[in-house]
Amino acid sequence: MTDTRNLPRDLAWAQQLQHAAGAVGQQHLDLIIDQTGWHKAFTPILKDFNPPLLWCSLLAGTPHEALGDDAPLLLRLDLQDDAHQQWLEDLIEHFAGEPRLLAMLSPAPFDDLARHLRHCLQITWPDGEGLLRFYDPRLIASVDDMLTSEQKTLFHGQTRMWAWLDRDGQPAWLAGQWSPMRRWPEQLPTLHLDRGQVDRFTSSTEAEAATLAFIFQYGPQGHAREALFKQMRAACWQADVLNLLDQRDREGLVQRYVVHGPGFLQKSPWIGRIALWNAGHLKPGQLWIDLPVEPALRPLPAPPAP
Repeated sequence: MTDTRNLPRDLAWAQQLQHAAGAVGQQHLDLIIDQTGWHKAFTPILKDFNPPLLWCSLLAGTPHEALGDDAPLLLRLDLQDDAHQQWLEDLIEHFAGEPRLLAMLSPAPFDDLARHLRHCLQITWPDGEGLLRFYDPRLIASVDDMLTSEQKTLFHGQTRMWAWLDRDGQPAWLAGQWSPMRRWPEQLPTLHLDRGQVDRFTSSTEAEAATLAFIFQYGPQGHAREALFKQMRAACWQADVLNLLDQRDREGLVQRYVVHGPGFLQKSPWIGRIALWNAGHLKPGQLWIDLPVEPALRPLPAPPAP
């Protein structure tokens, strides 16, 4: 196994991806580039890349094709080719600090993988339809958490492993469910989310915004961003359980959850105020009035040394 302890972080992750591919006998690595809002389109670069590589827009041929240069791009790198290996390192370095790259280990033929991922991008819910932004590395774990076991089988079915850099720049991995014995129906079932799944996923996007706002307001203070996000997400889920719709109430719960930990709702004086809320004696926006917030925020535990 390659020793990556003394390598620059970007190069270390590139070598980890190559080693993971080699461990399962793959000579290629698949990447999704999230172009959303990026200042320069990658399509011209991919068209002129030498030696050529397999690539496509994941929105080609879908109702969302008009997004054009904001579309996620799927590309396959040949890990036996020095130029492709170098470009893997260059891409990781190019997007350093940006949540843009999602890597996959997939034994599927490239066209089959692209077709499968395009299908998984298009979802429906009780009152609408749209894109499932699993290609955003910040959301892939939340997508997996939201899906039912049957939906996970479909979603992960062409992939052995997903990989990305988390909010702290550390490698993160998620197992797929690829099986050489699985046979897919000609028409794949639609990924339909119920209201609870939609709420659960929405709380993740809310937590992402809350994490950024918290760090902007208070600074890092020793907080690991990934751990902070998970606390924010748990707090947003708790706000949904309490049916808190007012933004002031939700922000108040999130702030106290981060300061005091998940058990604070079971302690005085908060438990009494929650009882008043559940009994309907408080109006929206009144839940946290006059209740204290610790002025000095306790730092979350620092992440372990790599």
